[in-house]
Amino acid sequence: MSDAIPVLPHDVVADADYVRDVLLNMEWIRNRDDRRVRFSVVGERPDYQTEYPSGHRLQNFPRRYDGTTHRLVDAANGASACTGGLTEPFTWDEVLILLKQALERKHDAARMTGEA
Repeated sequence: MSDAIPVLPHDVVADADYVRDVLLNMEWIRNRDDRRVRFSVVGERPDYQTEYPSGHRLQNFPRRYDGTTHRLVDAANGASACTGGLTEPFTWDEVLILLKQALERKHDAARMTGEA
């Protein structure tokens, strides 16, 4: 795992529920170390795709998800979940860090609201 987390061009990392649901959709990949996700660079709650890493025998079979509902997009019907470009892949551990950061922000905001 690299030291730097890939930068998202939007502020989804502040939404712990969004990040949690992304993690849940990454779990279809059996081995934790093989789990990857790429986010669309457009949209407030961007679509995303989960995939195996480059070089894996199943790398050409990503699953695309709607960023609002977190439901699998049916590619057979011609639907395209990830419009626009995609970020570099995030690993499972990198998405866990994003969730931790989002939860810390949420808890800090709750503490500030409670103190007011």
